[in-house]
Amino acid sequence: MIDEQAFLAQLESANTDELSQILRRPSVDEERVLETYFGANRLRRLRSLALGMRRRALPKGNVVVLHGIMGGTDRFSEE
Repeated sequence: MIDEQAFLAQLESANTDELSQILRRPSVDEERVLETYFGANRLRRLRSLALGMRRRALPKGNVVVLHGIMGGTDRFSEE
């Protein structure tokens, strides 16, 4: 059984990352409290945003540009 008041206090004091984590993977009891607190439609939208935030937060990696490899030329060079 969940302590609803403690869970709601945790929810209300959560930073962005903590809130996202709570919304992405709630327990069965937490899911029930979240649905009561936010309502089914708002909870669905919040969860969708939290899942999208996670995808954007992943590292993108590095980009290496090799001049000339794809036909680039230096148009200011003297011939």
